[in-house]
Amino acid sequence: MHLYGSIRVYTCKEFSTRRALGASKTDIFMQFSAESIILSLLGAFMWLIFSYFLLDYMGKVINMKTSFSLLAVVLAFGMAIITGFIFSIYPALKAANMDPVEALKIE
Repeated sequence: MHLYGSIRVYTCKEFSTRRALGASKTDIFMQFSAESIILSLLGAFMWLIFSYFLLDYMGKVINMKTSFSLLAVVLAFGMAIITGFIFSIYPALKAANMDPVEALKIE
């Protein structure tokens, strides 16, 4: 949550400009949540690639046949989506509820 809270501070001007031009609170909330979920999915994808090669290497080290199940991939991406959304709720609400005039003054 701390990372997304920091991002909110840096994108404060962007969100307040969008609000001043007529974007609704829901639009801001959805944008922030979508960005969070995309970052979470990117992290899950990178971790799956890393774990695939690690699993292959460990299988060679211990002389065992290893496999990568489709269920593990589906669970990893599902958990990434859930985690990304849950930990973006608070910062997204804060970004959506900020006053555009006051936020544009912050620099």
